[in-house]
Amino acid sequence: MALRIEPGRIVRLAYRIVDGDGRLIEEFTPEQPYEYRQGDAQIVGPVERALAGKTAGFRAEISVTPRDGYGDYDPSLVGDLPRAGFPNSADIQVGMKYNTIGPDSRQITIRVTEVDDETVSVDGNHPLAGLDLIFTVQVLEVLPGVDENTGASAETSGETSGETSGETSSDADARSSAETDVNPAPSAGTKGRLVH
Repeated sequence: MALRIEPGRIVRLAYRIVDGDGRLIEEFTPEQPYEYRQGDAQIVGPVERALAGKTAGFRAEISVTPRDGYGDYDPSLVGDLPRAGFPNSADIQVGMKYNTIGPDSRQITIRVTEVDDETVSVDGNHPLAGLDLIFTVQVLEVLPGVDENTGASAETSGETSGETSGETSSDADARSSAETDVNPAPSAGTKGRLVH
């Protein structure tokens, strides 16, 4: 019997994300699939909800608006900060990420977009904020959940189903860059309310 996608189960997907203009944003293939745990908010909500209850072989095209996906682009999350306020300021490079407190007093991740001798330009928006997205998804495999404490299967009955996709890598580890906490004081040139 094929396993259905339910909270706690591991799901391997092939998917493709394009923006409203058809530009490719990201792609995972059957040979190098994306793997996530259902119910842990590891994928955008509309996609996770569309996959709930499905089995291997399911295919769908799912439209995701900024409101339902990564939010609207917020110009108040873009600004210039003093380079001296960052740890390891000599090593700051475009694309690096830092954790800080956003305008609503919640933790956000800021990305470095530009660096000069005295200033670091940052953007606290998700890279996909403000974009209408289309996810083309294929469920390759649904696996029983794994108990994170013991590494054993969290389910004792049922069989896995779907195409065997070969070796996979931990997508989050492969795609994420190291993030560092930072709380630099905003410079006079900071636009909006980036940090407190």
